[in-house]
Amino acid sequence: MSREPFETMPDVMDAKQLAQALQISKAGAYNLLIARTFRPCGSVGANW
Repeated sequence: MSREPFETMPDVMDAKQLAQALQISKAGAYNLLIARTFRPCGSVGANW
């Protein structure tokens, strides 16, 4: 992904796509995804 607007990006992204969209490392994207405070749309099956 390049510097395209967020409206054109997919609704669901994996860690690699998220890292590219936010211009962070893939490890940083994984850390963001597992952070308990990061809930862009909720989670299924987890009671954190």
